Amino acid sequence: MTITASTSAAQEPQRTAYFRHFDDAGTPALATFYPGFKPREVIAINLTDRIRYEWYYGMAQGDYIKHIANGTKTFATDDKLIVEVDDGQRPSVTVAASEIPQNKQFEIIVRS
Repeated sequence: MTITASTSAAQEPQRTAYFRHFDDAGTPALATFYPGFKPREVIAINLTDRIRYEWYYGMAQGDYIKHIANGTKTFATDDKLIVEVDDGQRPSVTVAASEIPQNKQFEIIVRS
């Protein structure tokens, strides 16, 4: 049996940014993060409730894939995870306040 693999050099060095967020306010606010580079992949994880949100380059800025603890995956278009990558703007990742319940620990991973 032969295994064939191919690789290609990256166009630019890959960058990764990690953000941790915990909001214990009575009414949590939306959270916006600025990675300093144009995202190609964003993963936001509610570590407390084991909910994962994924966005990949090419998806609309308010679209994402949501994974919940029981394994269910859904494609959402409700702007609860907004990734802005426009060349004229400062790239940002915003998680809606409705997705950041009080006293929940989040990790946001952004990769170029």
